Amino acid sequence: MQPEPAEVPRAGWAWNAESWREAPGELITCARSAGLDRLFIGVEMDDGAILGADALARFISDSHEAGLDVWAVEGDPAMITMDGLAHAADRARALAAFNTQNRNAPLTRIQYDIEPYLLPEYQAAPASAFSDWAAAIRILSAVHGARLDAVVPFWILEAPGGLDALADAAPVLASITVMSYRTNPEQIVRTSRPLLEWGERQGLPVVIALENGPVADEHIAVFHPAGDGELALASGATGASVIHDPDLSLQAPRRFAYSHSVLAPGSRVSFRGDVDALNAAVLGALPGLAAHTSFAGFALHGLELQPADNARCHD
Repeated sequence: MQPEPAEVPRAGWAWNAESWREAPGELITCARSAGLDRLFIGVEMDDGAILGADALARFISDSHEAGLDVWAVEGDPAMITMDGLAHAADRARALAAFNTQNRNAPLTRIQYDIEPYLLPEYQAAPASAFSDWAAAIRILSAVHGARLDAVVPFWILEAPGGLDALADAAPVLASITVMSYRTNPEQIVRTSRPLLEWGERQGLPVVIALENGPVADEHIAVFHPAGDGELALASGATGASVIHDPDLSLQAPRRFAYSHSVLAPGSRVSFRGDVDALNAAVLGALPGLAAHTSFAGFALHGLELQPADNARCHD
């Protein structure tokens, strides 16, 4: 049976720690007004401890009274590097220590939004980057002493090494959050389906994330195979890479010439502040998503969760 819209969990992000330290009541009010029952919050640390730990404990307690669950969110592509992972592990220990010291008001879970494909080296060795991502997830789970939520792109199963990385990380995952950043309900369902099916096979909950923040339009250049094209597909020790070579100085087996540009509107990816359109798309996509037993609700990025001066938060 399809769940009623009001029964479907909704989460949102509040990355700025000042939001819960400086105006916790407003944050809770706006989150509940947006229909959220879970918040992913950022935290700041100093000398291995959470800044404002007492305020965080009060915020969690007040959130629980209001029907709002609180998770920490951590995110940095550099967490797959040696130094970045060491820093992330220190933070995971601090979050675990906070939970030990605040057993009546702990953070429910940690979500990791690492996105290794944003690193320059990903292009040369994507499978290696995803392997490092899985290793980081396993290590951080062990340090924190609990299963984690991992944010992943909808295309991870098609990426080199993506499926293997997910399989390696699965034993320490409590759930995954899929960035299905589309605004058309049919496209949301289509892009989400492979990972919903993966979640069913793994017995893991899958949350579908949608974007509501500012996303600019982009112009995408289209290239076609050509003997004297200015792009060269060159192979090296770390794999294949595309190189701009207008002087045709490289000896490359494959070349591509510019054909035309196409507009990729930001409105295809983000609702860009149109909460009514976002809610309509959620309702439109719900039947197709809820057909999967792994579907565990929505996470909405880019919501305005604190009112501006002399304004109120979104209803």
